[in-house]
Amino acid sequence: MNARRLSTLIPLLLVMACDPHAYLEESATTTRGKITLGVIHHNTSTPSEESDRNTQKHRTFKNEHIELQLEQFALTIADIELHACSSQKKIARITLPPLIPSAHAHVPESSTRLGTPTVEDLLARAGKATILGEVAPPLGHYCKLRVILAPADDDVINLNEQIQTSEILNHVIWLKGKWRPLGSEAPQWTSFEYKTTTPLAVEVLLDEPINLTKQKSSAFVLIDKPLGEELVNALEEPLSEQTPSAIQGALTRYLEQQLKRYKTSKK
Repeated sequence: MNARRLSTLIPLLLVMACDPHAYLEESATTTRGKITLGVIHHNTSTPSEESDRNTQKHRTFKNEHIELQLEQFALTIADIELHACSSQKKIARITLPPLIPSAHAHVPESSTRLGTPTVEDLLARAGKATILGEVAPPLGHYCKLRVILAPADDDVINLNEQIQTSEILNHVIWLKGKWRPLGSEAPQWTSFEYKTTTPLAVEVLLDEPINLTKQKSSAFVLIDKPLGEELVNALEEPLSEQTPSAIQGALTRYLEQQLKRYKTSKK
């Protein structure tokens, strides 16, 4: 390979190393689509177990063994990546050395990556969507999302009235509240507060691919999570241990198992 061809190839290799979708994007010269990305959560507790975030300082959830009152439950979503189905990814058959280390926070946005750090308040009104932004990927089929949680910095978008940016700055998850066992005559409340700085990547597999075609080139995708007994079950044992590593592991498993694409109920 002569020096001229090498000088032309190296920049392309660097671009592809930074963004594994670069080849797909450059090869797809047809019209791009548009995907609006956002987050939402729903309560799975009964109405009598819920409290109003606007008038009270906590929300209450329980299972058969413990009752949980949460004053804060917030996530810092740093990045959402859209991944093509495996058959599309085979378009680019090239093996590259790790020229540039991967990073998950504040990476440059691309047509398949939304890098707008945002604070999500999971105690806000259930069923209300928060739109994070849009991406414009090539037409095609997309089977997976990857949600990156990373520490909040000064650029984070925080539109939540109940959360001060300074309180979640440099943190990924903020969980605060108290819990008590059920079944005894006078159960004692135990307070806790947990903040993590460890980045977390959660893959969201889609039940049905997002198909962007010339006939239907747009889609609306909300990443949903339940808030109720599922969370209480995950935290029941770690809260009794009161160790940060146990709580972090429980929250990680909860998010990995529960994050799904939102589906509207069909009557």
